[in-house]
Amino acid sequence: MSEPLRILVTGGASCSAHHLAPLLPADASVTYTDVGGSAPAGHELVPLDLTRAEDTDRLVASVRPQRIVHLAGVAGPDADICWAVNLGGTRHLLRAAAHTGDVPLLLLVSSSAIYGKGRHPGRPLAEKAQPRPLGAYGASKGSAESLARAFHARGEVALIVARPFNLVGPGLRAGLAPADFLNRVLALGRSEGAGVIETGNLDPRRDFVDVRDAARAYALLLARPDLAGRTFNVASGKPVRIGDILDILLRITGVDARVVTPEARRRAGDLALQVGDASAIRSAVGWSPAIGLETSLQDMVAAAGA
Repeated sequence: MSEPLRILVTGGASCSAHHLAPLLPADASVTYTDVGGSAPAGHELVPLDLTRAEDTDRLVASVRPQRIVHLAGVAGPDADICWAVNLGGTRHLLRAAAHTGDVPLLLLVSSSAIYGKGRHPGRPLAEKAQPRPLGAYGASKGSAESLARAFHARGEVALIVARPFNLVGPGLRAGLAPADFLNRVLALGRSEGAGVIETGNLDPRRDFVDVRDAARAYALLLARPDLAGRTFNVASGKPVRIGDILDILLRITGVDARVVTPEARRRAGDLALQVGDASAIRSAVGWSPAIGLETSLQDMVAAAGA
């Protein structure tokens, strides 16, 4: 009897990991790692800080993964942390993977933030678009991609890159607009009265993908080692006004609120429109989004117990 497929998932406490878990082969040996939190149901979380090179070497050597799903990453205002985790942590993982004696398939989950302000604003972004990131998160993710491609070119890992656009859906972490909107709406609802929600610019339009659809894309790509060397957008191709997310959440929850955007919080540098072209992944593995925005937001509300 052959040994089970060994899979390592970083960012194992993330929303994406929880939705990915039931889509992985049932007979695989899956190790979930993260700095804290909880693993998907039925699994244990192995503590790992990817910024610690020796700890990363030790864990990867013990698992000897044949497949790696690299979900770990940090987004936020602290540029040093973004670079340390998104680039430094990825470097440590790549180096450790290259020393296992095998050539693991690495699915690097990057971000649409690497595109930034494209040369043709408003057009759907294909994978060949020149990255022009606007901040440390996008820049660090883009640099991690470049580093991983160097390891791939040397035959040390077999690399597939997934670039998800804006995620939405149940379990989404705080710090992402839909989750932050929901938290504020629910807090206002608990106050049992009409109130004001103060926001940033709600006019930009973005491409939202349900996290469960994104997880399905990752599982499909992970099952296709023949796609190594390629990059795939995970996108809906449909622009949605950010303010519409808040409007729908207010309607679903029945919360009465007045939405206010102070002039000082309207950032001149905001991209008016960013939407992805997902034709490559559709052609390669037959993936397309199956969960509509309304359902995503309804399920977010239900998961929050509202």
